[in-house]
Amino acid sequence: MKHFNLKPRDAIHLATMRLENETEIISEDPDFDIVPEIKRIML
Repeated sequence: MKHFNLKPRDAIHLATMRLENETEIISEDPDFDIVPEIKRIML
């Protein structure tokens, strides 16, 4: 949360993704763009 200045809910999503070795997220939230190892997919 502090490292990427994410909101708590976004930080939980990121932590869960890391635990599951996921690198893509389907989201309209541009806050995830700051995380270099995450690819955000918009629908």
